Amino acid sequence: MAEHIIFNVSTNRGYSADQVLNETITLNDLKAALEQAIEDFGGDKKVVLHNGDNYGASYGVLTPWVDLFEQEEIEEDEF
Repeated sequence: MAEHIIFNVSTNRGYSADQVLNETITLNDLKAALEQAIEDFGGDKKVVLHNGDNYGASYGVLTPWVDLFEQEEIEEDEF
């Protein structure tokens, strides 16, 4: 059995976070999907990202060397 599972992602959908908010999932949705994946495949599987792109490199990683989550800064002139 493979050491990894594929985490399908959709990249290059917008030029700012606001442009893709209606197409994304919540942290609760992500938590539920992760819990299901752990139940189905085991918690020791490595996660490999796949963006479905047929041109160029289409695989990536969730790197352990950066914070996975951060809050986007809102610029003053956006109010």
